[in-house]
Amino acid sequence: METTAKATLRGLDQLEAAGVLTEITNAARDRVWIAHDVLDEMDRLDERIGKRQSPRP
Repeated sequence: METTAKATLRGLDQLEAAGVLTEITNAARDRVWIAHDVLDEMDRLDERIGKRQSPRP
């Protein structure tokens, strides 16, 4: 399914307004967004994996 750039930006703006995404570039063009909840979950997963011990041969 194809979409227009305008529709894509409108969707990103809606996600930002809902607090799902945060725009981090403060630029008029080539903007970048992050999803804090996803990054936080990846950090927690990294911590849990790091607590595992490797099996001994």
